[in-house]
This record gives sequence, structure tokens and C-alpha cells, in this order.
Amino acid sequence: MKAILLFLSMLLIIPMSHEAKAGMFSLGIQGGVNMFNWIGRDFDESDYNTRFHAGAYLNIPYGGNLGFQLGVLYSEKGYRDTESFEGGDVIATWINTSQYIDIPFMARIMTNSPFSFYFGPQFSYLIDNTRTIRAQGQELSESDKSDLRTWDIGATLGMRYTHHSGIFAGASYERSFTSIEADGLFEIYNQGFKFTLGYHLPFSF
Repeated sequence: MKAILLFLSMLLIIPMSHEAKAGMFSLGIQGGVNMFNWIGRDFDESDYNTRFHAGAYLNIPYGGNLGFQLGVLYSEKGYRDTESFEGGDVIATWINTSQYIDIPFMARIMTNSPFSFYFGPQFSYLIDNTRTIRAQGQELSESDKSDLRTWDIGATLGMRYTHHSGIFAGASYERSFTSIEADGLFEIYNQGFKFTLGYHLPFSF
């Protein structure tokens, strides 16, 4: 524990820079872990489906400590649910994995520290959806996206810690604004967290 605290203290002492200095653009790549589930009035409580995301982004300066971030990411979402039958002798797990292309348009606020904050709308295009059932050592999967909307509109809110080398770590929360159910008859929404590692390279014209 002392070693971890010492390491974190050293990171704070090492000179840091903003994610991109004022007046500079930056290109970056990122990837990490997703933890998503479905929520809504018409959907029972579910567990998080742990998947991944990867993509690239462009930071655009606006003025002072403000800027914009545009991104394109491959992102897997969905939910997981486990139930027991026959007095607990049979345990079945349902896993729904939705494959999206996320396109966030975010405002970015830099601070006089290694931390920055971002928020804004996100448009997600559904590529595919896979349903998997696991029970008694067997697994059955099928690909079917007919019950889901092609576009999911939502928002994201997050923060990022950037080292002067360009390496960063971040976390964000995302939630749908529109129901992901295709016919709009049921209120079901994506929600979850992204934990990200990445690298950015500043440049100017």
C-alpha cells in the first residue's frame, strides 16, 4: 500500500501538461474496458456486460481552456443476467452484446493541472447484436439486431488525467436519451461506464 501511495505521489510531482496546450490541435487513439447494462421502466434490473472499446479522436481548440473533441470508436455494450431454476440446480446466463460505432461530439474543459473534463452528445450506430445463453456447460448464440434501433442517441460525461508524455487515463459515464427498442413501444436504454487508456499527439497549423 505504501508503494502505491509513493507512486501516485511521484506522478503528481512530475511536471504535467494539458491534454493539448491552448491554440493547439491534437490527434489521439484510445481503448479500454466497457461496463454496460440496459435500464428502463420496461426492463428488469440487469448486470453489467464487460466488453471493450477502441478508436480515435481529434481535439479542436476554441479559446482559453475550452475546446471540442470529436471521436469515432468501436464499442461493445449490452447486458448480462443470471437466473437459477429447479431449486438452483440449473443456472442460466443471458448475455446480450451490442456492437456500436460511437460518434461523440463533446465540449472539453482543461484545467491548470493534468485533469480535463468533457461532456456532450453521442450518436451510436448499431452494427450487430449477439444474444448468448449459457447453461449446464453449453452455449448457444445467435446474431439478431431486428429488435433494436439502428441509431442510439445519448450523452457522455467524463474526466481524463494526462501525463506530459501524451499518455492519458480516463473514465466516463454514458446513457441513452432515446429508447433502443426498435418500435418505440418499450422504454429501454443503454447506460454504462468506459475506462480508457490512450495517447495523444499535439500539433498546430
